[in-house]
Amino acid sequence: MRELFIQWLVPFIGSGLQIFVLTVMVRKNLRKSFPVFFSYSIFYAVSPVIGFMICGFAPDHFDNSVWVASAITAALTFGVLYEVFKTVMKPYSAVIDLGRLLFGWAAAFLLLVACVTGAATVGSQHDKVTAGLQLVDRTILLIECGLLMLLVFLEKRMGLSWRSHGMAIALGLGISAAVDLCVSFFKMHSTVATFAQMQFVNNVVYMGVVGFWAIALWLPEAKRRTVLDSPSRLVFQRWNEVLMSTPISAQASQLAMADVDSFIPGVEKTVERIMARKMSVN
Repeated sequence: MRELFIQWLVPFIGSGLQIFVLTVMVRKNLRKSFPVFFSYSIFYAVSPVIGFMICGFAPDHFDNSVWVASAITAALTFGVLYEVFKTVMKPYSAVIDLGRLLFGWAAAFLLLVACVTGAATVGSQHDKVTAGLQLVDRTILLIECGLLMLLVFLEKRMGLSWRSHGMAIALGLGISAAVDLCVSFFKMHSTVATFAQMQFVNNVVYMGVVGFWAIALWLPEAKRRTVLDSPSRLVFQRWNEVLMSTPISAQASQLAMADVDSFIPGVEKTVERIMARKMSVN
């Protein structure tokens, strides 16, 4: 009885922390900067309450509610990942356009693979839906870890700071995803009692992540370093200028895709501009 009470108490504590994050975002006027993350926090704040009500008043529909919650969580998390990417890459509009294209294709491909996995799974309808949702969930967890590793690699090269709000959100998502993946691994190689303990640890880690978000969003954001402070950012500026000359950037402002043949002349013009700048400096 005590263990069951603790299992229900932990999600409600997490809901309270998410409400605190929402309060901080409203007071700091961060809702406009991170609208998807704001919706993500609202969902995580109310989902334990809704789940408790469904479990108590309509237990027959609990499995369906879990499926719906998993789908909403996957969509919101994917949106938060793109929002963080867009915030971190804010000075580079062409890189953001490329990221938008890649995220869109990744979402479409992930949805297709999930449908194929569900259809190919042998078993009941419940097993098919569960298999598809688990694939989506674990894939998004891997993307979260990958985004965190990418930002760790680019931190010094782009003059980023872990005190920035976007980096703090990415750090929390990456840590939570890594622990969640470890718990999923132990689920397949442990007893029910051990898995329950690991799931409790996972919930506690997530509460710590939410508390970290609240503190990071409350503290003043560090100013982004300039190119003079981080000369390696010149590489990303060159990438951005090259992408500005490609059909990818043109697609962001026009409905039709530009001619692919314009890519090479655009690169040549960009290289000429960069060489001219170097000659003028020397």
